[in-house]
Amino acid sequence: MKLSNFFVFIAAVSVAFIYSCSSSDSEQSSTEYAYCVFKEMNLCSYGPFTTCQSGGILSNDCPAGMVGASSGSEVGVSSSSEGGASSGSEGGVSSGSEGEVSSSGEGGASSSGEGGASSSSESGASSSSESGASSSSEGGVSSSSSSAAVIQLSSSSALVGTCPVIPEPASEVYFVDPRDSKSYKYKRYYATFLSIKTYNRIWMIDNLNHSKGGTVGYCYGTGDDLGTRGADGPGCNAKNSKGELFGRTYRHSEIENICPEGWEVPTKEEWEDFLSYSSLQYSRIYAGNYNANTDWPPLGWKARGTEGFYWTNSGSNIFAYLYINNNLEYISQMKTNATSNDFFSVRCIASKTVKPKCNGIEYDLETQFCHNGVIYNESYCGGATYSPLYNPVTHECFNNYRYTKCGDAKYDEYQFCTSCGVYSKCGYGSYAQTYDPSIQKCESNTVLTRCGTGENYHDPETHFCYENDAYLLCNGNAFNPQTQKCQYNTVYTKCETSEKYHIPATQFCFGNNVYSKCGGLEYNPDTHGCSSNTITTRCGTGTNFYNPATQFCVGNGVHSLCGGFTYDVENYYCFGGTEVRPL
Repeated sequence: MKLSNFFVFIAAVSVAFIYSCSSSDSEQSSTEYAYCVFKEMNLCSYGPFTTCQSGGILSNDCPAGMVGASSGSEVGVSSSSEGGASSGSEGGVSSGSEGEVSSSGEGGASSSGEGGASSSSESGASSSSESGASSSSEGGVSSSSSSAAVIQLSSSSALVGTCPVIPEPASEVYFVDPRDSKSYKYKRYYATFLSIKTYNRIWMIDNLNHSKGGTVGYCYGTGDDLGTRGADGPGCNAKNSKGELFGRTYRHSEIENICPEGWEVPTKEEWEDFLSYSSLQYSRIYAGNYNANTDWPPLGWKARGTEGFYWTNSGSNIFAYLYINNNLEYISQMKTNATSNDFFSVRCIASKTVKPKCNGIEYDLETQFCHNGVIYNESYCGGATYSPLYNPVTHECFNNYRYTKCGDAKYDEYQFCTSCGVYSKCGYGSYAQTYDPSIQKCESNTVLTRCGTGENYHDPETHFCYENDAYLLCNGNAFNPQTQKCQYNTVYTKCETSEKYHIPATQFCFGNNVYSKCGGLEYNPDTHGCSSNTITTRCGTGTNFYNPATQFCVGNGVHSLCGGFTYDVENYYCFGGTEVRPL
């Protein structure tokens, strides 16, 4: 074997060894590192990583001049068929038109057309892009490329207004039980049946949760025995999806005088009358029940969330039963089979004969409201006793219309309250919006937000801000108008070394041209090419390229490895993976 060929053999074997090591030789660590550095390929693959592919070294730095690849990119090269010299004419780049890179000649050297005209008109949130164009001619897979754009919202997105919206308080009225200071929402239920019969009564919306000093009632989730009876627990204070209180359950023998003064346990007739009006949107709370029978039905809780059981004041076995059937229909029935082992819920109704007291003074639930020991008049608004109740602490009645208080002002359903006063909502009906008037405004029924400290406003759904100007989003994405542009709903980034633009996810810049990535990786088009998504190396000074994992180069010619090794192609040939000297 000639001495020159011997050195070619040693070099090729070294390259083949680097590329053919199995994953078992990969560097591994339990610590995450920012990069896998492939020195032979002049490439940094961005992580984080705990292990590198063959030839890679874990590192938190990418040495200057190396190509920074995206996370998870495959560094390995694919094999080619034996014996054939591969041509580098496949650059992995498409024919060039606007916004695309042009076709490459052998070796992958290509030129690009224009990256695309921008479409920035008035629009909204900015981005910045780091574009680094460092060329590397050393050994392998390197490129000068502008890296992927990093979108950063401009300062206008973090604007803090000085007139925040004050949420509208709930309009429900509530009763505070003077015995234990627990509060219950209540409501006037009004309905007329065929203009013959009118229903007009006040009921609590919540289930009762009074324990007579910790001696009666049972809270859901406190155990399956009666040792904790009377104790408070999270099950009593729990609420359903509508915010209605589950309360506690009681034996029938415990419900005498269980309701606060001015309220009482409904009779069978009052429950029947109440349930007969299907138009009444009464509170359906499925608290379930507790059974103390140790034989049958089983001891403990049942039907929580699916059934409601409510005592009446008409007998120890009579109760109202609410449930949802298999057809998801709401069913209400009166039952007469309760036992002394059953613990059911209690819903109180306002008494017709006894009035509640507010700080020791009687008041009328029909026309008055008690808050913090103070009696307020006109607890309904509309000029009739069937009008909805309201809380005069948070609301105000004016000309038979209920308004919500906003400091010294008031507002209706078409307005909203801010710390700076009352404003009209933006838009109509259920689409009407509130906003902070110190940094936003309503224009053409759309809420617009100011850009920075300037006078320009934008709709965040369609625009973004860069500094004090507004720009159209690019397919929903913001970008940096100084270094990027939008065309065909795609953000293009400007190359640092030229006026051309590229898509960082699939392209890279080198010199004055734009190239398609090869299998997701960048490379040096002066010394390398791309074939079938595999980076190849130029052979000598010619136009041929080869894959070092399966091929080697002699002069300007490309040959397949023989059994994984180079050989003297002038004096030997390869047969069955073995180097053979001709006879």
